[in-house]
Amino acid sequence: MLKLFLFTVISTFSLAWDYKNGGSDWTDTCLYGTSQSPIDLKAQSTTAINITSSSISQLKLVYKSHPESGTFKDQTYTIDGNFLNLTEILESVTIFMRSQSFSFHAPSEHTLNGYQFDLELQILSTNTPGYIYNQQTAVFFRLGEDDNSFIDKVIRAYGKTTEIDLSDLFGGRSSLNHFYSYKGSVTSPPCTEDVTWYIWAEIQEISLSQLSFFTDQWAGNQNFAGGRGNNRKIQNLNKRTITLYEGADDSGKNLFYFSVLFFALLY
Repeated sequence: MLKLFLFTVISTFSLAWDYKNGGSDWTDTCLYGTSQSPIDLKAQSTTAINITSSSISQLKLVYKSHPESGTFKDQTYTIDGNFLNLTEILESVTIFMRSQSFSFHAPSEHTLNGYQFDLELQILSTNTPGYIYNQQTAVFFRLGEDDNSFIDKVIRAYGKTTEIDLSDLFGGRSSLNHFYSYKGSVTSPPCTEDVTWYIWAEIQEISLSQLSFFTDQWAGNQNFAGGRGNNRKIQNLNKRTITLYEGADDSGKNLFYFSVLFFALLY
C-alpha cells in the first residue's frame, strides 16, 4: 500500500510541470535552490587545470554494449540501461559509478560562453549500491553535414530493440581528459542538488535529418511547450566554481570549442 501511495505521489508530481516557461514557474528547490542546473560555462568563471599525469583528474570508461529500446517519456527521449561504468579520479579521490540511463534535450540546456547547441545528451550515473552520489555526463551536438553513427543507433532504437554501445559516442576512448566539472542539480523537478556534472569539451556533429527526430517532438512542435523545446533556462552560478580539465583526448578535432572560447575572451 505504501509503495502504491509513493508511486501515485511521484506520478502526479511528474505531470505537474512543463517547459512552457523554461522552468521559471517551477517551485520548491527548483525555485529556491542555490546550486541549480543548467548553467552557462563562461570562460571568465572557469578555472583551467592542466592534466599532467594519466593517473589523476580523469574519467575512466568501461563500455557495456547490450540491446535496448528508446521511449519518449518524462518530456524527453530516454534509453534505460547500464551502458557505461565510470571511474572518477579527481584530485586523488576515486569514485566508481554505473550509468542508469541517458536522455536528450533540444536545444541544449547548458551553454558555452552564451552559445546554445542544437542537442545535449545527458548520461545519468550513480555509485551503486546506495544511490547516494549522482553524476551526469553531458555531450553537446551541433548541426553538421554527416550522420552521427551513435545517434543513428539511438534513433533506430525507438520502438524496437537495438544494440547500444556508448563507445560509438566516445570514439572508443578509455578515458576522458578534457571536460568541464561543477556541482549542480537535476535539470527537471524536483531539481535535487546532489549532482556532479561533467561536460565533455569535444563537440559532436549531427545531421539535419537526425536532429529533426528530436526537434519534431519538442522545439518544432507547437503542441509541446509552445514549440520552445525541452530545455530549462540557464540558472545563476552564484558562488560555485567551474573547472576545465585539459588533457589530450580530443585529437585536435575540437576547433569549434576553441573558437567559442577565443571570441569569449575577446569580449
